[in-house]
Amino acid sequence: MKNILVFGQEEELCSLIREPLMRENLACAFVGKTGALFKKMSSSKEEKPEAIIIDLDLSDDISGWDICKILKGEKETKRIPVIMTSGKYTTPADIVFGFRLGIDDYVIKPFNPNVFVARLKAILRRNSFSSDLQRNTRHILLATKDRSIIVDLEKRTVNLYADGKHGITKFFTPKEFDLLCLFIKKNNQTLSREAIGEAIWGQSFFDTSRTIDKHIEKLRRKLGKLGKNIRSVYGIGYRFVA
Repeated sequence: MKNILVFGQEEELCSLIREPLMRENLACAFVGKTGALFKKMSSSKEEKPEAIIIDLDLSDDISGWDICKILKGEKETKRIPVIMTSGKYTTPADIVFGFRLGIDDYVIKPFNPNVFVARLKAILRRNSFSSDLQRNTRHILLATKDRSIIVDLEKRTVNLYADGKHGITKFFTPKEFDLLCLFIKKNNQTLSREAIGEAIWGQSFFDTSRTIDKHIEKLRRKLGKLGKNIRSVYGIGYRFVA
């Protein structure tokens, strides 16, 4: 069972979301002291949590903002999703400041526990996709018998190879590149527009102007003949056929 770490002044927040977390096969652990939090994060013997929830309405020797800065600045913890929650710091400026620190979501109290956990699950899915990409320096996909794609994740470039000839380097916008990586990871799987929007644009993305379709059309053009391998699935979304 995956573990979610809650840091705050009282264990009430952990108790509030424990039941909906368990329904999603997630466990909740509470830490109330800064020292205990960083000891847990720095220990090589303990498994790192899947996500950290920071309650800003805490009174300790260090603020939740500072804790977030430290977590996002350390190599071992910077990729762990952080969700901030508060009933005190609720202005747009507070929320923007949180996102600038690198948090993944900001939830204002009071909130519905089921909605909170649904948002958390969406963040975990996106983080899983990102982590899969980070574990490799390159993704190689043979699209057909005589064509292949090499995606360089560090340079964020794509080399197209055909008939054994030298590769042609293509440059993509950030969203186009992320779309291609998603299709490579999920090749031969049908992806709904909702799943694509959530993975690339985030959980609050609503495609009211055919943004996904337009990006995929541009991606197809840049891939040349390989673009036809991105198939439309009527009424659902898209599938990359490898």
